[in-house]
Amino acid sequence: MNCHFSKLAVIAGMFSYFTVGTALAAGCPCAGGDVMSNLQITQDLGNKTVCASYASDKWQEWHKNDGSIFEMGNTPGGEGVGGWSVSADPSAKIIYSYTGDPQPYSYTVCKEGSNTYHFCGATNVTGAWTTSGGSACGF
Repeated sequence: MNCHFSKLAVIAGMFSYFTVGTALAAGCPCAGGDVMSNLQITQDLGNKTVCASYASDKWQEWHKNDGSIFEMGNTPGGEGVGGWSVSADPSAKIIYSYTGDPQPYSYTVCKEGSNTYHFCGATNVTGAWTTSGGSACGF
């Protein structure tokens, strides 16, 4: 009986492992691609300018490695507008805090292809891309 229970426990454990592994690599909740981990977000977006638009709004935000954000479209060399951080796995989210705005904004980040990012949250910002840090996006 103990042997049978152990085999069932191993099978159940393997099922849980593969089910959780699949869930963590699941598709993006707001567009194509895969959900990114804490490390992937930090490596992909750190010291890069994220270029994004939603309706008539456009962002050119340099995600500096020190956790600050500079808007690259308003002032030559950028203008400090707040900060960014990344929460822990398994449900890593990028968290933005803007100067003068008491509400933080958090997004699940997905990557599709080599340089397309989707920010899934209260407002889904899809089709973003990155350029080298400190550069404007050209829009």
